[in-house]
Amino acid sequence: MLSDLTTRPTLSVQASRLIVDAAVAEARAMSVPVTVVAVDESGVLKELVRMDGAAVASFGTRPGLALIAGGIPVVAAGKVAGAIGVAGAMTAAADRRIAEVALEKAVGG
Repeated sequence: MLSDLTTRPTLSVQASRLIVDAAVAEARAMSVPVTVVAVDESGVLKELVRMDGAAVASFGTRPGLALIAGGIPVVAAGKVAGAIGVAGAMTAAADRRIAEVALEKAVGG
């Protein structure tokens, strides 16, 4: 029956755009070109921006690079509605900081 269907929170197009735009603004303020991605609750791409100058070819050879530090979930009603990922700053901590600031500015954390 249709009444048995459940819904789950998902990252809207508008929220995805706000998150990515906030991340790009924070990266610009820090003078670092990054790549920012927003995905929905299933990991499906909603929004992607690669800033001019964001490293591509040499990206994987950076010493001490952690490829997961700049990724954080977007939680709504206690459930994961999506996620933001930031990569390209010189440290994993900077990637994470950009993601956290973007999430706070865009959707209130």
